[in-house]
Amino acid sequence: MIKLIQGLLLLAALAAVCLTTPANAEKASDFRAERLDGGKFRLAEALGKEILLVHFFDTCCPGCREGLPFVDSTAAAFPKDVRVILVSTDSPKSQSKLKPFIKSNRYKYEVLLDPNLEIRKLFGGVETPFSLVLQPTGDIAWRKVGAAPDDFQAMTRVIQELITPNLHK
Repeated sequence: MIKLIQGLLLLAALAAVCLTTPANAEKASDFRAERLDGGKFRLAEALGKEILLVHFFDTCCPGCREGLPFVDSTAAAFPKDVRVILVSTDSPKSQSKLKPFIKSNRYKYEVLLDPNLEIRKLFGGVETPFSLVLQPTGDIAWRKVGAAPDDFQAMTRVIQELITPNLHK
């Protein structure tokens, strides 16, 4: 029984590696967006150093609000390796709630505005919450609609797999 469990764990680890480093990795499309605090953001300028965790949310979405603490804990687990970028899909009508929401929850991440859902659609997102993990090269390592704890555990495993090779440099 123990050998069976060990074999399944090895198989799961191999599958995670294959999922994080596919032979034909899909590159993230460059985009520009307005920052909540003013100024412009360009994805191409953010690539190169850290893994990017891009999380799309809406302040009116209960699942989105429930998922943000998982994003926060994932970022806390990898403070030197992961940069979080929150992308608000709030409509112009509900954007007035965005700054107070970010401030009251003490989120210290960059917040981008995507009121017309153009950025989310660019990455194949059809609803929020929606998360992406981008390698420093711009390859999409992981994407998922939803905010269940299992989703964030899977995301954490992918991030760990991306970081692990760098530990030996």
